[in-house]
Amino acid sequence: MADIDVSMGRDEAWFRSLHARSGEALTRYALRRAASAADAEDVVAETFLVAWRRRDTVPEPPDDLLWLYGVARNTLSNVTRGERRRDRLRGRIAAEPPAAPAPDGDGLGAAVRDALSHLPPDDAELLLLIAWEELSHRELAAVFETTENAIALRASRAKRRLAGL
Repeated sequence: MADIDVSMGRDEAWFRSLHARSGEALTRYALRRAASAADAEDVVAETFLVAWRRRDTVPEPPDDLLWLYGVARNTLSNVTRGERRRDRLRGRIAAEPPAAPAPDGDGLGAAVRDALSHLPPDDAELLLLIAWEELSHRELAAVFETTENAIALRASRAKRRLAGL
């Protein structure tokens, strides 16, 4: 157990040193290339997460910064591809004819809207995409950038929460 503690302390010290040496330069790199400051922050965080996970393969200074640039470049590419996928999906959704609005004469629409407003926003959006946009679990997985299984679980839980309201 003492070996694990010593190893973790050494790894943590290495990581702190890597971040201190490279964090500012990596942040500047990401800010110059990302669509927003929030995207840049995500890229930097993901890059350092990869560095932590692959700490045994990160080169020694000064090559470590170059390695981090490579990881950040790949991460930015992934973000860009994800944005293109979302844009294509939005385009397909926008091209669909709009669904007829639900009748509200019996007050059911208002009750449902009220119940939806008490759900977490992601749950409400998921249920609306299922009911109004008639998206499949595969399509929802693309919208929420997760797996079909995760969508099935989230949808089931959201429906239970809605029914409870």
